[in-house]
Amino acid sequence: LGRQQLSKLKVYAGAEHPHAAQQPTTYTFDQVAQ
Repeated sequence: LGRQQLSKLKVYAGAEHPHAAQQPTTYTFDQVAQ
């Protein structure tokens, strides 16, 4: 199972990548306090 997961792992340098489903956003702790 571990080898199967590692074979599908893709690592990109920087924030740009071709996968539209994963759009990372900046999260601040100020949002939690509200």
